[in-house]
Amino acid sequence: MPWLEDIRGRQLVLEIATSGLDPRTDRVLEIACLQLEDGRPGARQFHRLLDPGVEVTSAAWRIHGHSATGLRSCPRFAEVAVDFLEFIAFDDLIIHHAEFDLHFLNAELARLGSSDLRRRHHVIDTIWVARGDQQEKIPFGVLCREAGVEPLAPGQRNALAQAHRQAEVYALLKAAENHREAGVEPLAPGQRNAPAQARGQAEVHALLKAAENHRVPSGPEPVSGGRRKAQGNAKLLPDSSGPQILPVQKKGLRLAMSGLMLVSAAVTLVLSTMLLVQAVQLWWA
Repeated sequence: MPWLEDIRGRQLVLEIATSGLDPRTDRVLEIACLQLEDGRPGARQFHRLLDPGVEVTSAAWRIHGHSATGLRSCPRFAEVAVDFLEFIAFDDLIIHHAEFDLHFLNAELARLGSSDLRRRHHVIDTIWVARGDQQEKIPFGVLCREAGVEPLAPGQRNALAQAHRQAEVYALLKAAENHREAGVEPLAPGQRNAPAQARGQAEVHALLKAAENHRVPSGPEPVSGGRRKAQGNAKLLPDSSGPQILPVQKKGLRLAMSGLMLVSAAVTLVLSTMLLVQAVQLWWA
């Protein structure tokens, strides 16, 4: 299967729409997954509209605009479960308010005898990225505005549109995080347009490359103490106070990392085979 070829190192933005708020009685009626390439949605995606088999609450309809009547000709979750599990494989899942989505998806999978997604996926909640360790519930519209992105209007927040918007917000959050790590002031909300982001990313890449090469670019005088700091023309200064890694040590580290990657690939292949067996069992059930 093609997903086995690039199973490691992928990140997927995942978004769902539901018939209501209670995973015990309500159902998933739309799933959207976008594979990220260089931080942006790539060509591979998984999108399905589903017949929930229950009525859609008025509150849910006002959010995504889907009605039970309009979805009656769509497949049920059980009919697309195998394709969905094959697509997400063991990849990292980027979700806004992950607890909500995972409760619904795990409830659907439990009805089919499948296991909790958290057992085989690393989950990245955009709330964690934006707020660190704080466990507050932030509406996605608020996070959009903080990132300088226009939120979707009520009635247009279907899973596919939300997934694309979520990928955009996640890219902006990660760019701001990279800026802070490199000592560059992140762009303020409202200034995060594409040209400004591109310039900022180019600046950060230049700073990180300078640090990697352990050379001081031309520019302002170094900051005392060897600290890395953007100053003047925003050049990054390497930290000369710490121990230097010799080329031989670097080669040894690379060999060790290669060994770990081979072990990881073997484990991944075994787990993939187990998932394939489980998927076949679900298919024939």
